[in-house]
Amino acid sequence: MGTFTKILGRSAGVRRLLSIDISPEAVEHCRACVANPSVEIVHADVRSIEGRFDVIVCMNVLEHVQEDV
Repeated sequence: MGTFTKILGRSAGVRRLLSIDISPEAVEHCRACVANPSVEIVHADVRSIEGRFDVIVCMNVLEHVQEDV
């Protein structure tokens, strides 16, 4: 819903932040709440994301994985 995106976007040293969610409603809510030009908020499945990243953070994800073994 944007809580962690706001915090990470304000962190020192963050030049670009890509925030993704599989829920279109969550993405729209986050876009409405986060006003930061260095933050890109995208509706996507993590498996469709390409590129290189310095850090990847997953928040509130594991509880949604059905077969977490």
